[in-house]
Amino acid sequence: MVGKIAFILAGAYPMLAMLERFFSNFFKKIGDRCGIDDISVVSLLGNLATNLLVFGNFKNMNNKGKVVCSAFAISGAFVFGGQMGFVSGVAPSMLVPFWCPNLLQGYLGLFWHFGLWDR
Repeated sequence: MVGKIAFILAGAYPMLAMLERFFSNFFKKIGDRCGIDDISVVSLLGNLATNLLVFGNFKNMNNKGKVVCSAFAISGAFVFGGQMGFVSGVAPSMLVPFWCPNLLQGYLGLFWHFGLWDR
């Protein structure tokens, strides 16, 4: 179980660096549309694996990006990280019931922050 968790988290850092390198223009467009910078968009993706990726990039984010990433980090983080490794080791049949509420909670936190219900 610990090996699965370590394996998943060890791949998160290189994955995030690769995404940042190859898709930075795309992330910049998304960030401009939402009012956050590209580092915040990449950190939101990294948040799916672990919060460490987000909090390590806090110094490079703008203020709105910090709030958005923190809102997602409260309940939407770790969906594909250490907690997923634990759930897959203990009860693999519970992966989908684990993913759905976590992703829903995380995106509700984003929608709440961006005020998308008011549009």
